[in-house]
Amino acid sequence: MTQGSTDACVMICLQILRYQQKRHENLEESNKPNFHIPADVVHATLLLHTRFLRSHEVAYQYLRVGGVELLLSLNAKCRFVGHAGLITVDLRRMLDDKSHFANSNGKVGFVSQLRSFTKNRLVE
Repeated sequence: MTQGSTDACVMICLQILRYQQKRHENLEESNKPNFHIPADVVHATLLLHTRFLRSHEVAYQYLRVGGVELLLSLNAKCRFVGHAGLITVDLRRMLDDKSHFANSNGKVGFVSQLRSFTKNRLVE
């Protein structure tokens, strides 16, 4: 996949995940509908998102534009079976430095710590 098409897909994923937030920001408090992105759409978007985060450059780009906050702020109604695991993988890829992408040492401990943190955060 070319860098241009990767960038375009990254932007589409971000737009989909941010749609709910933008919609609520544009409405007055009293007129906010009970709107959420369907869980199937979030699942498909996160799977694509995870694929693109294999590249350190793309993962760093997500981190710079608020990817962590975006993933942790998804509506509870957007969750699906496997949601916490997929979010954990995405967060790990965004927070790892470039040396971790090339080296697999220490991954198990970090992943289990991050998974525990994510599950606690998602339950709140």
